[in-house]
Amino acid sequence: MRKDLKGVDIYKEADLIVETTTFCNKSCKGCFFEDKKREKIILNHLVYYNTLLNLKKRSLIVLRGGEISTINDWFDIFVKPALDRQLIVIIESNGLFMEDLNYFLPKLRHKNIFLRISFDLMHIKSRNFRKECAQKYFFAKMATKKRINFGFYATGMESEQMINLLKGSGLEEYFFKFYFLKKYSSEKLNINGIYLRADGTTQRYYP
Repeated sequence: MRKDLKGVDIYKEADLIVETTTFCNKSCKGCFFEDKKREKIILNHLVYYNTLLNLKKRSLIVLRGGEISTINDWFDIFVKPALDRQLIVIIESNGLFMEDLNYFLPKLRHKNIFLRISFDLMHIKSRNFRKECAQKYFFAKMATKKRINFGFYATGMESEQMINLLKGSGLEEYFFKFYFLKKYSSEKLNINGIYLRADGTTQRYYP
């Protein structure tokens, strides 16, 4: 697998970006899917499988939501078929799967998987934020031990701000795993590959 998938620009380099579902367990302000993410639309697995057939070995795909791990059997439905075709898989998640970490850690150890885990920075002042930091610190510790490929990503925050935010959380030692994305934009962005939406339609732009 390529060395640095943490900072890859998926809109320029991914061959396929898959919106597995519009549903999410969180309510982040500014999210593109704020107006529809409670609809619980899940991509038809046959449409997904047929799309994979058009990709060459070692193609880069991104699996995202909504939140992919709100889907029952999400790993077997979306990740395993891609791995079986020897694709490079980036999984974007807010970390919901960490609630069943002992089950997922062995599955996520595959050399062709990279996890991009988001931080909900819109809710920094909430009482759940420190709990989220503790959960992600435990994950980072275990994932590093198991040699799982992962990185954290945050939107709309400078690195110095994030350093101050993480003080005392334990995550400071994993700061090199953080990547900072641009703020959300409502402008359409032309992309290199195909964007497969949860309703089964495809397009060459995002959102």
